[in-house]
Amino acid sequence: MDNFRYNGSILGLFLLASCTRNTPKTSVEISGIEESEQIVDADGDGYLSTEDCDDNSNTSHPGAIEICDGIDNDCDGEIDEDVTTIYYLDSDGDGFGDEDQVVAACAPPEGYLPIGNDCDDSNPDVHPTMTEVCDGIDNDCNGEIDDGNQGVWFPDLDGDGFGDAAGVVEGCTPGPEYIATAGDCDDSDMAVNPNATEICDEIDNNCNGETDEDVGVTFYRDSDQDGYGDITQPILSCAILSGYVDNELDCDDFDSLVNPDGVEICDGIDNNCDSNIDEPTAVDAPTFFLDIDGDGYGDASTAQTSCSQPVGYADNPDDCNDLDGAIFPSASEICDQIDNNCNGIVDDDATTGLITFYGDDDGDGYGLLTNTTEACTAPAGFVDNFDDCDDGNANANPDSLEVCDGLDNDCNGWIDSDDPNIVDEVTWYMDFDGDGYGSSGFDVQSCTQPSGYVSNLDDCDNSDDSIFPGADEYCDSIDNNCDGVIDEDTAIDVLTWFYDGDGDGYGDVSA
Repeated sequence: MDNFRYNGSILGLFLLASCTRNTPKTSVEISGIEESEQIVDADGDGYLSTEDCDDNSNTSHPGAIEICDGIDNDCDGEIDEDVTTIYYLDSDGDGFGDEDQVVAACAPPEGYLPIGNDCDDSNPDVHPTMTEVCDGIDNDCNGEIDDGNQGVWFPDLDGDGFGDAAGVVEGCTPGPEYIATAGDCDDSDMAVNPNATEICDEIDNNCNGETDEDVGVTFYRDSDQDGYGDITQPILSCAILSGYVDNELDCDDFDSLVNPDGVEICDGIDNNCDSNIDEPTAVDAPTFFLDIDGDGYGDASTAQTSCSQPVGYADNPDDCNDLDGAIFPSASEICDQIDNNCNGIVDDDATTGLITFYGDDDGDGYGLLTNTTEACTAPAGFVDNFDDCDDGNANANPDSLEVCDGLDNDCNGWIDSDDPNIVDEVTWYMDFDGDGYGSSGFDVQSCTQPSGYVSNLDDCDNSDDSIFPGADEYCDSIDNNCDGVIDEDTAIDVLTWFYDGDGDGYGDVSA
């Protein structure tokens, strides 16, 4: 049974036997050999207790992966084989262990670590990452002592980074005051070394063997002695020289009047050395004025100084309207309600464009053709028409209404009723019966009463002169007085009637 391992079919038979016989005991025949014993897989890892080295742990069985846990996981009789780590004793605590003091374990014991290579585990300043120094010890554990520190050293007493070649030594660095770079020509002055800047002090500051070379101030030749130098004639010097100045601002070193302090004038020269010739700020620059309409006269509000007349500008500010080329001081005044000659007066002494005006004596806005004058605008008492027909009557003009007054009020040539525009004609009514009352149907309009007509239409019977408003009413079945009532009780021939209650033909006077 030592090599017995069940597969799915055998396990099925085993389970079947268990179900039918209800007992943990089983009898299995293997290769003709019958054995009766109790066989189980207590940890469920697929291996029976007969071959499992720990049937209480499902992580321990044949074929399991060996891990570092102090257990024989793969049941091969060995514990933690090939899975432990080598740890090195680090006595000096520098992070590197002693290669001669090792243990194999799943976890580092106290004082051990997985990094070795310490060549002196009693000195924390000796390990592979230490910097090699000149001390007769292999500080970086590379098997060499003081390697990389041999060389030629120069004393740097002034600390400027350059040593004195006269004090050279070889071997390990003698001390912090020695460096590997020579070249200092004065090791007592840190401002003097090959990297120093040469200055004007009569000292070889940069140790190149020359004194005050290529240093100092640039001065410029001042030939005209105006205090300004010529940029084309520089000289480098530690001290100013006669005939030189410390600026290069002169633009003409042969004319003492031309320099930055010069006064710009209109002469075709850059007098003040600002790179501009005859600019508008020149002291003698004349003033010009914008002449938009090109009439030779400029606008006073557009002044501009210039040594030469700009295009589109005039040399005077006398235009009073620079948007109209016909308006300027020498223009002829015309009748147009404009000050053509810019003298401040509109239409004065105009000779063209005059208008004929007509006298309006009655002030009704209409003049007579027989009373005229010429002017740009209407003088007092004159108008621009001659439509009046009676300049002595303010009520006679084209705007008046024609009325019955015997005059041609609206100046259309017709008088009163002859004028179709008459407004106050009276309506007259024909009085056929001559009783002084007319009726409609035969009416006329006229300023005067025509013969046979009256001004009312109150007659109710224009064929009977006894019938009219105010006539006596009679009991005749006719409306004699035209009041709309026939035979009313006020008729002059009305009878008095008495009540005949008993029908005897006689009435009661009291009833």
